[in-house]
Amino acid sequence: MNLTNKDFIELIERDYVRKVEQLHRHLLSIWTRFNFFITFEGLIISANFISDNKTFTKDLSIWVRILGLLTAVIWYCFSANDRYLVKIYRNHVDEAHKILCNLIEKYANMHLSIDFDMSVESATPVKSNFLGWRYKKIGLTDYATMVPLLMILFWGTYIISKIITC
Repeated sequence: MNLTNKDFIELIERDYVRKVEQLHRHLLSIWTRFNFFITFEGLIISANFISDNKTFTKDLSIWVRILGLLTAVIWYCFSANDRYLVKIYRNHVDEAHKILCNLIEKYANMHLSIDFDMSVESATPVKSNFLGWRYKKIGLTDYATMVPLLMILFWGTYIISKIITC
């Protein structure tokens, strides 16, 4: 079976679209996991303060804190791995886009921009204010990794402070 130039370009285009879809699916799964862990950590924090205030559950308090710390460590491991995969998938999309643009230019005599940019820049400047801003050096997937680190810091500090005050 011989592929025509058009068939070959369509094959490469499908590869590009699939890679974009994979990145999209992965980003959705990141936020699903984030929502799960943030909810679970909230429940653990609530259980911690409830068990702290009840005299008959004082022995349970340390185990609730340890559960919170372990959950935060597991959450961080998931988030760091997710962040790494996002970088890989973005590279796959970028590489597939460059290949597609080169083929279209070569076989269809059309020029497309090969400077594919997955940034969130806009041709029209967008003003930042208190209700809408973005720090360019940190992306949303970075926040998804920083929150569990903050939870690890919270639980570690909280456990140490409770040990010191006992």
